[in-house]
Amino acid sequence: MASRLAEYGFQTLLLSSGANDTLNPILRQKSLYNQVFQTSHLKHYLPTNPSRNLNNRTINTIVWNTLGGNRVNGGGVERMMINDWTSFIKATNDPSFDHHQMAKYYQMVENFTSNRPSLISTNHGHHGPIKITQVYEEDVSHLWQNVTKELNETFTYDYSGAIDYGFSFEPSSFSDGLRSWSAETYLTSAMSKYPNLKVITGATAIKLDVDETTKQIQNVLFVSTDGLFRGTARKEYILSAGTFHSPHLLILSGIGDPDILRAHQISHKTCIKTRRKESDGQRSHHYAI
Repeated sequence: MASRLAEYGFQTLLLSSGANDTLNPILRQKSLYNQVFQTSHLKHYLPTNPSRNLNNRTINTIVWNTLGGNRVNGGGVERMMINDWTSFIKATNDPSFDHHQMAKYYQMVENFTSNRPSLISTNHGHHGPIKITQVYEEDVSHLWQNVTKELNETFTYDYSGAIDYGFSFEPSSFSDGLRSWSAETYLTSAMSKYPNLKVITGATAIKLDVDETTKQIQNVLFVSTDGLFRGTARKEYILSAGTFHSPHLLILSGIGDPDILRAHQISHKTCIKTRRKESDGQRSHHYAI
């Protein structure tokens, strides 16, 4: 996102709590991936409460703390499924979240290859910057197809096609033993190419400061080793802190479940619902703040 904004001439500031580790061999090389777990500065541990569904056990969750975030994983690459996009449409009343409409953005990103010709389909892109490899092994494929028949389940070669459930083989962001991911393919080249893009690493956002009257975000507060700072946008703020930290940051900003906010003595902002302008066909989004 930061790369695209800079490409179109917008003055862009990207805050990242992690460092720029794109040249670090343990992130790049598949053979060294296990060493990632032994490197403390690359991850946050998020302790969880006991879960009834896990016989009251707790499982600590790891969130990677590096430029590119959780894109640094064991190599698995998955798209959002059709049902996921359908839930977006229902939540927003916005049909532009249609699965086929959104697929073109995945295709722009992908440089997809496979040793099974039938997988090289129009479902995937083949000229994007991120290399994705789908390895096909006939014996293993036949084995899993037999397993799915015995379990009365479904087998599909590609979750991005018409069947996005059941058993399948996962594409990988590792090609020839090297990882390809957004920070390495998009961001590092953009940082040297676009003077209107500034990236601050080691910077943790702690709050979005919301004006009580206008309900507009005034600035974002963030901390680094140099102190506490405020970042003010001329146009928009884009929150992309991951599955856990995005809602966490919103709650710290007074945006979220009123019961949770009251329990933590956080001032609750007014909630404005999302709606559409049907009269002129233009979408008008108002977010809960």
